[in-house]
Amino acid sequence: MKFWHLSIFWIVLGIFSGCSLLQKPLSINENLPKIQQIQTLSDVSSVAFEWESKEKAEDGSPTAIEGFVVFRASEEDIASQPAQDSSQNSSMTGAPTLTTESFKRIATIKNPLVTHFFDTNLKPKSTYYYLFATLGKDNTMSAYSQAIKVKTSFIDPVESVFAISVRPRNIKLIITPHPNPSIKSYIIQRQDAEGRFVSLAELKHRLNIEFFDTNLQDGTTYTYRVLAKDFEGNISEPSEEVSARTLDLIEPVEGASATTQLPLKIQLTWQPHPKATSYRIYADIQNNGRYKLITTTKNTSYTHALQDHGQSIAYQIVGVDMYGFDGDRLNAPIVGSTLSRPIAPNITSSQVQGNTIAITWDIPSDGRAIKYALYRRDSQTNRNNRYNNIKTTHFIDKEAKRGIEYTYSVVSIDEFGIESPQSPSVTLQR
Repeated sequence: MKFWHLSIFWIVLGIFSGCSLLQKPLSINENLPKIQQIQTLSDVSSVAFEWESKEKAEDGSPTAIEGFVVFRASEEDIASQPAQDSSQNSSMTGAPTLTTESFKRIATIKNPLVTHFFDTNLKPKSTYYYLFATLGKDNTMSAYSQAIKVKTSFIDPVESVFAISVRPRNIKLIITPHPNPSIKSYIIQRQDAEGRFVSLAELKHRLNIEFFDTNLQDGTTYTYRVLAKDFEGNISEPSEEVSARTLDLIEPVEGASATTQLPLKIQLTWQPHPKATSYRIYADIQNNGRYKLITTTKNTSYTHALQDHGQSIAYQIVGVDMYGFDGDRLNAPIVGSTLSRPIAPNITSSQVQGNTIAITWDIPSDGRAIKYALYRRDSQTNRNNRYNNIKTTHFIDKEAKRGIEYTYSVVSIDEFGIESPQSPSVTLQR
């Protein structure tokens, strides 16, 4: 029979009869043949064993075996056992102390013709110890074989990973395909703020070697590594860590200003930005700190039409780069306002003069008044009259009737036709 040609680490182990293993204890039958010359073959998460057939004895007579029993101990199992007397230690310097209490029965093979066994679901890059025995009748087994030390292998790491930033808020990873054809996917991991690597995605297929990490922070460095995964779910050693920095935003626009003296509109202007393909304008219309996009333009000015006099609005103007991303905002928003209403005049004199009523007022201090209008309401009909285009600061009411009360107020009007609030009213009776 052809056996695997591998180096085997043998440890001589004392035999304890009647020890408790797994399931119902097996008693030792010294007449049953022992298994010797066991060959091993290790994989990432499994190990295979091969031995000579025990169906017949050396003289050719049939043996009384019913099958085989397999025991296993991991390094963790051994470490958890109480310390043993030095006489029970392995004869190999530095080897762990092995006793039968360290082992657990993992398989009972009820077929005397079997010459192979494999164990699965093991940890990669880990050490295990195995014992074999032949199985007899009446819950008996042979003496243990010599203990066999095996170590599972591991999947080599991905040879190289490249990380580049070619667009804002994006980093592209390129993976060198793993040479092992048993690889079925790649696990992409990114380092978090605490230094831990967190899985982002799994790329299916060994030749699927591109990954884009998106929605990242601008001007920020990110670190990645890649793990290869085989068809049995085993994970490779991590690749070398690679880092890339996302692109910075384009700089804020300069020379931004907003008008405060135009009626029902605010004019915004700014200097051209060498890296901007267009500009976006955001406005805090409700004055609550929430900015809303109001327009996108390729010009370096914008007129915001409004409906309220004296309305104040904060603006942010940002350049838009070639990829359509906003640049940095202004260090502080610019504030503009529509032209407020003129100041109302104050009535300084009101008196009945014969058959007329004379009203006089002052000139408002803002100097914006170019004309005035007077409002009159009579108590008889409660009707309001408006007298327009008054160029002086007094008015003679020649239509007032005897015995009726009249209430007067005055407004100033500027060059844009914006009317002030009404002055405090006065009431007279002719």
